[in-house]
Amino acid sequence: MKRKILPLFILILTYSFAFSQVNITFQLNTETITPDPTGIFIAGGSGFGVPGDNQLTDPDGDGIYTITIQREQGFSSFYTFTNGNCGDFSCKENLATLPCGDPFNFNDRFLPPVMSDTTILACFGLCADDGSCTAVTDSVDITIELNAETLQSVDPTGLYIAGGEGFGIPGDNELTDPDGDGIYTTVIRKPVGFTSFYSYFNGACTDFQCKENIGGLPCANPGNFNDRFLPPVMADTTIRTCWETCNSDGSCTTIATDSIDITFELNTATITPDPGGIFIAGGGNFGDPGDNPMVDPDGDGIYTITVRQPVGFTSFYTFTNGNCPDYSCKENLTGLPCGDPNNFNDRNLPPVMSDTIVRACFGTCDSDGSCTIVTDSIDITFQLNTATIEPDPSGIFIAGGGNFGDPGDNPMVDPDGDGIYTITVRKAVGFSSFYTFTNGNCGEYSCKEDLEGLECGEPNNFNDRFLPPTLSDTTILACFGNCVSDGSCSATSTYGLTVDNTLFTLRPTIVNNFTNITFGEKAINQEKQIVLMSTRGQVLFTANLQNEYIYQLNTDNYPSGMYIISVRTRKNILSKKFLIQR
Repeated sequence: MKRKILPLFILILTYSFAFSQVNITFQLNTETITPDPTGIFIAGGSGFGVPGDNQLTDPDGDGIYTITIQREQGFSSFYTFTNGNCGDFSCKENLATLPCGDPFNFNDRFLPPVMSDTTILACFGLCADDGSCTAVTDSVDITIELNAETLQSVDPTGLYIAGGEGFGIPGDNELTDPDGDGIYTTVIRKPVGFTSFYSYFNGACTDFQCKENIGGLPCANPGNFNDRFLPPVMADTTIRTCWETCNSDGSCTTIATDSIDITFELNTATITPDPGGIFIAGGGNFGDPGDNPMVDPDGDGIYTITVRQPVGFTSFYTFTNGNCPDYSCKENLTGLPCGDPNNFNDRNLPPVMSDTIVRACFGTCDSDGSCTIVTDSIDITFQLNTATIEPDPSGIFIAGGGNFGDPGDNPMVDPDGDGIYTITVRKAVGFSSFYTFTNGNCGEYSCKEDLEGLECGEPNNFNDRFLPPTLSDTTILACFGNCVSDGSCSATSTYGLTVDNTLFTLRPTIVNNFTNITFGEKAINQEKQIVLMSTRGQVLFTANLQNEYIYQLNTDNYPSGMYIISVRTRKNILSKKFLIQR
């Protein structure tokens, strides 16, 4: 029997195939706001871009704005709605302290993995999931009572509670003492389950210099600026505290704590000490450069300081060669085992249970103060092909990941002018990091390569590349903006499949409105996927097919230029270029 060929406009997408798509519809009720003339948008996370990229519309004028976005099955992302096209996200909805706002992701909403066509109902600024804009009414009153007995004098601008995700900045939430008994108080209404870090401030200081100092005390969280922590509040609650102590009844009874002496001895054999001094700083407990000077009374090059702290004290810290408030003179431990990449490459002091001497050497990880340089290191060379871009006059850079600095810090060079830019960095054995390339010295990363949706871009780390642990001298070959690993700048990859030149033909190759993809014998009766890409490797369109003999690709929505069409089956792949010319 002769096989029936399906009409061109029918796409069979019902098979469980690795590249299936889903439609995600967002319906946003704007009852709580006056829509901005520039529009309503969905933005944020790793999947929705910036305000202005994805506009919602209200064709029937009922105040319900909508958009449908097609994504791959299993797509997930944080997101938010914005009332206006504000590039700085200043017009985004405020979900701070609400259950649908994630405090660790800019208080954005979260879209779990979507496996089928889905409609999301929402209301601007509220957590109702039925689109009704019914405000959450379950709330609690939190009464703050701060005893100021231990405070020498109250600043004329007042006492404040601030910090964390829920209490704003100094000046937002003032505590008052109407009866003059020295107990300063305020009542703050929050949703049931509200939780936040917080601190007290003697004055409305936006630089946080007037906050209480409870560093080293048990009620201070060293990982959150030594702030206090308010656990989830489920009912009306009164919090009684005292300035700079940890008692929980507001009595200002000094808490007796077993304390210890921690002596730091720093060998400066690796540097020339700055005339401004040598300092220990950082970690939220040792202040800024200049606050804690180390001294060398006998002139032997060993600088020392002793600090008294509670038993169990722990903190990050660093040494600085000079009094530099911007930390530009701090030691560089990047890539070394004693530098924590998640904490500014600072050192970590584990909990100290007794009087202790910590011996160190500026810029190295030896623990005996001998300044023995760690030699167990490797050279990592990055070679970047810039065939896909016009290099910016300000330079090509490697950046990001907490180890490669900002654009401008690590310039790559092309001494022979062949378009291959290179840089070699020396790191510790086992070094690993995220990183990206930038075309220009853009402090805000606006000129970084775009790997969104590509396999080498990590969506949970700004779509940066990932360098796995490196154990020996290594050369990394790359191309700006795509994922080929041989530095060739070919926009396509075989993905482990066999290239088959008989898989399909393409006519015409100079295209106005459409081109026809005619499948060869090996592709007709197989599951297959069509992928349309830019020459930079950006995926523009996909379609999953089964038994088709021919497929007509509509090109009306794409601007003039060169494109690549790729057809993949379970075992084979073939890619061809074509030109759209209006």
